[in-house]
Amino acid sequence: MEQPETDSEAGLLERLGNALMPEAPVEEAVEASQEEEVADSEQPEEEAAAPEDDGFVELELEDGETVRVPPKLKDGYLRQSDYTKKTQDLAALQKNAQSLMQQQALAAQFQEQTREDSQKLAEVQAELKRMKGVDWTTLDAETIWKTRAYVDNLKDQANDLEKSINTKKQGFQQQFTRNRAEAAKSAYDYISKHVKGWTPDSQTEREVASFASQYGIPPETLGEISVMFPGFAVLAHKAATFDKLQAGTGKAVQKAQKAPPVVKPGPVTSTQSAQSQKYKATRDELKKSGSLDAFQRALLQKGIL
Repeated sequence: MEQPETDSEAGLLERLGNALMPEAPVEEAVEASQEEEVADSEQPEEEAAAPEDDGFVELELEDGETVRVPPKLKDGYLRQSDYTKKTQDLAALQKNAQSLMQQQALAAQFQEQTREDSQKLAEVQAELKRMKGVDWTTLDAETIWKTRAYVDNLKDQANDLEKSINTKKQGFQQQFTRNRAEAAKSAYDYISKHVKGWTPDSQTEREVASFASQYGIPPETLGEISVMFPGFAVLAHKAATFDKLQAGTGKAVQKAQKAPPVVKPGPVTSTQSAQSQKYKATRDELKKSGSLDAFQRALLQKGIL
């Protein structure tokens, strides 16, 4: 036969039940907050008020400044800008080609003007070489004297011919150097319009030269090729930039793969929600009945027992 609950037991259950009751408003508030967050995340964000459309569009000028202009004006500016760039590129390439052609013409002219002297010099040097093989011990005094005079005359001829060739060479070399400088300037004018920061001995040029050296192209060779074919330097810069970008992408991927997974906050899971609802139902039962069984289940659900 069950014993009726005494006043002391009823009072104990009531006090213990009251000890559990304060948690209800807190958890209900948390659950309500989480439900509001989920509801808010599902609602589309309000679009920002679009600026008033005045029919104008943004245009970035060559100096980097951005202005708002009518669409037709922008189209006209871009067409003119593109035409100007192409015209400048063509002018730079034409000037570069003319300078290189002048260098070739100077080289051919130098060969033509020194051909006769060079042929005579080669003949004199060959004769001097032959005279070195003469056995002076087999010659009499008069023959030795004549032979020495002949050799000295050959040496004078060789010296005169070398001086004549060198004098002509210096004159052509000055013109050649001027044309080489003009070709290099026009080449750098073209390259600098396509590669920002590319100037003689600049950091950009050194980086491209370092990249090209990995594929067997020495820096001095790259410089000569760039003067003769400016477009090659632009392509080399694009290749170096792409290679650097690929290397940076690979490192970023490796770093991302090694990083710990990111745990994103989200709504309460169904399991958590079920447990919360079950505990809430037990707490309500305890509040109404004040039974010891409901009290024990509440403690178990809270992990106290």
